[in-house]
Amino acid sequence: MKATAGFLPLSRNNDPRAYATLEAADAQWDAFNAKLDAWAAGNDATSARVNSDADATYASGRKTTIALLILATLIAVAVAFTLARSIGRGLRSMVTAANGCPPATSTRRSTSARATRSVTWPARSSR
Repeated sequence: MKATAGFLPLSRNNDPRAYATLEAADAQWDAFNAKLDAWAAGNDATSARVNSDADATYASGRKTTIALLILATLIAVAVAFTLARSIGRGLRSMVTAANGCPPATSTRRSTSARATRSVTWPARSSR
């Protein structure tokens, strides 16, 4: 900045020394560009490493999620199978007990004005 401090007033007055002022600062400008290029290369290397780490994290997370979904599905199927068997056993024992009962008739009294007599329903035949 010090080397080019006089450039602006010279340039405003159309003084040819303005160009010479910039030419004198070329060496400093080239050194600054070299440092800037080195800094950019370091940032590129860092971003490549961080991007690689992010890709690895994504792949690991995806595998973990898929494994957990498969595990949850297997657990849900096992629970559903166990519940279905449990309900089935209870129903089977009720049907077995009902088939072992002697036939019976059920009598219901109709409350209708037309039918005042007792209605007897036949018992279901055991098969």
